[in-house]
Amino acid sequence: FREEFNRFSSIIQVTYEAIYTDAVPTRTIVYTDPDEGILSEGDSIHVVYSKGPVYVTMPDLVGQTSFRAEEILNYIGLSLGEVKEAYDHTVPKGQVCGQQYDADKVIRNGSSVDITVSRGPEPVTVPNVVGMEEERAVNTLKNAGFDVSVIYQKSESADASENGKVSAMKPSDSVQLYGSSIELTVMQAVVRLQDVTGKTEKDAKELLEKQHLTVNVTREDTDDPDLDGTVKSMDPKADTTVDFGSEVTLVVYECTGFVKVPELEGRTEADAKAALDALGLKVTLKDIATSDDSLTDTVKSVTPEAGSVVETGSTVEVEVYRKTMIRVPDVTGRTEDEAKKIIDDLGLTFSFSYRDTEDASLEGKVYSTDPKPNAEVAIGGNVELTIYKYKAPETEPPTAEPPATEPPTAEP
Repeated sequence: FREEFNRFSSIIQVTYEAIYTDAVPTRTIVYTDPDEGILSEGDSIHVVYSKGPVYVTMPDLVGQTSFRAEEILNYIGLSLGEVKEAYDHTVPKGQVCGQQYDADKVIRNGSSVDITVSRGPEPVTVPNVVGMEEERAVNTLKNAGFDVSVIYQKSESADASENGKVSAMKPSDSVQLYGSSIELTVMQAVVRLQDVTGKTEKDAKELLEKQHLTVNVTREDTDDPDLDGTVKSMDPKADTTVDFGSEVTLVVYECTGFVKVPELEGRTEADAKAALDALGLKVTLKDIATSDDSLTDTVKSVTPEAGSVVETGSTVEVEVYRKTMIRVPDVTGRTEDEAKKIIDDLGLTFSFSYRDTEDASLEGKVYSTDPKPNAEVAIGGNVELTIYKYKAPETEPPTAEPPATEPPTAEP
């Protein structure tokens, strides 16, 4: 419309005024003064046109350059305000990363809008994670804003304290841009498997567990008691290199129908019974006389002999030393029942004789033994107990007094 009025600017005076209005589109005449009629040379006219609506919707400027942002603002009737810079790892350097008003917010036309332009990722101090456990090290770096990758370095010389820990990091510079990639080298200790075939299950497990390995055991039947409980094979095989914590499966022989008679000579009777019972064998005892106190109740020999292979449930005869002579205990002064128990517990028999006493407090107590205390008797020998038996003392009958006689009467 300016071109139309400017054609008459040589003969009339034209002035312009822009106003905000929601009723008329931008850059469209709202009204003129005068609004109609014929103008003569030298007259003037005032033209009022629309600057656009009173309120506009804020555009999204994030990702635009500051120059392009200003163009967008100007186009809808806004102006560019203060331009700041800030670090931002999500928006490339030189692009808008923030704006004064959120996108889609309605603001007054003609307002100025401040924007923030990205300086790119911020320099960040890299935490030193060498020596940390892998998981902790990775989390520490990620929380600081870095991308992390891990490579593993296998080593037979590494010990348990180094396994799974960071041995190096790259780059090692103390400052990197936010979002940079950090590569960690993690020590992965490995062990070379020892050959445990032929060893007992217990010994094999101890050796492998000392190498920081876990052990799984499966069983395989055998009729040879000599192989019972020994390792037939292992998986992985001996001399294989595996990581700490790896599982090794052992196949262990198990003899289910036969057992080997153990060496029991010199062991106590109770120990021998327990050992044979654990193998599923029955026990019969045979007493062997001895005068040696140190051998009493210990095993002399077994039949079948030690090392023999027998079926589970078989009977083994165990010869046990028994002391042949027993010292008679001193039970004088004890009650009859107490004395009987003491004598019986020693494997001796007893008999009784009785001795009268007028002391009621001694009733039922032992007066003496035969043999006497500390005398030696054979196992099963007899000890005669003499027991007090109360007898009330006898009383003498009263003496009869002669009848009284009257003195003779004198004759006259």
